[in-house]
Amino acid sequence: MIESSRIIFDLEQRFARLLEGILTAEKYEIVSRDERVFPDLIARALRTKAITVFSLKLYRSERTSFTLLEHAVDGLQQDVKRYGAAYGILVITSILSERQKARVTGLEKIAVWDRVDLTERAKRAGNGAILSLNELLKHMRMDEQTTPSAAIAELVEEIIVTPRRGAELAEKLQASSTGRNKTAAKNFEVLCEQALTLLYGSDFAAWTPQARVDGGFQRIDLVARLVPISPFWVNLAHDFRSRYVIFEFKNYPGAITQSEVYSTEKYLFTSALRSVAVIVARSGFSQSAEKAMNGALREQGKLILCIDLKELCTLLRGYDVGDDPCNLLIQRLDEVLTRISR
Repeated sequence: MIESSRIIFDLEQRFARLLEGILTAEKYEIVSRDERVFPDLIARALRTKAITVFSLKLYRSERTSFTLLEHAVDGLQQDVKRYGAAYGILVITSILSERQKARVTGLEKIAVWDRVDLTERAKRAGNGAILSLNELLKHMRMDEQTTPSAAIAELVEEIIVTPRRGAELAEKLQASSTGRNKTAAKNFEVLCEQALTLLYGSDFAAWTPQARVDGGFQRIDLVARLVPISPFWVNLAHDFRSRYVIFEFKNYPGAITQSEVYSTEKYLFTSALRSVAVIVARSGFSQSAEKAMNGALREQGKLILCIDLKELCTLLRGYDVGDDPCNLLIQRLDEVLTRISR
């Protein structure tokens, strides 16, 4: 779990260093870069002395959603006011559509540099900037299998822009009680369901809590049908032949063990196109749980991913400022697939 976060952090730092080189070539002086706070970079134009704040967003897909874009712009506007800056520039690794360009054009004090702008600026900067950008994009690229047409996906995203309430949910989750008693467990389930529908709602339909299987003798915390737009979920549905994803919530004070993984695995049924599960475990997973997840994938082709409460809260807070909530899952999947043995 720690390694996933570290790899994402390293990518963000590579992105920041790349932008520093571009800004230096464009006659900016870096005033501040502190990975612990927002904004990501503060720079001063050498000619005009105007201060600009930069917000950097790593998006894996070629296109990003209206929701993430608007949240990122909102957060940047707040930073411009907070630091008394002359301008704010959002720098993203995806490509703006014409609709998105129209949405952000004309915003007071705000500009957006997308992948096209970055490429042109990196070429002009020299000093290997374009090579660094290409390497960064190559590392992040996903092979999009059956992505819906850009026009349809964009129209859907524009219609269902969701509110910024990730931080609010994160606070409620962190304040919730730990334990297996019915009240605490139910509250944790409800909050996790709200968090997941906020983060990934545009990629799923028919969210069904407390779904009964096996003639009603077993209960799944939450199951949803994939109607994917994001490349991560598109690829997952294609690669694992899954039409449904199961979500399980474990509010235990300690890390989950192989026993909890086995109980989740029983709900997966590849012939019914139900071969992927995500476990939200308050305290993470043990080594025995990791072995059980690897075994389920190796022996039966069932994919089980696990995130802990701290990671979920980080995703929620990041969502409010336009971070892609799929980045952690992408990295977690990469780790599973590259390390599993026969």
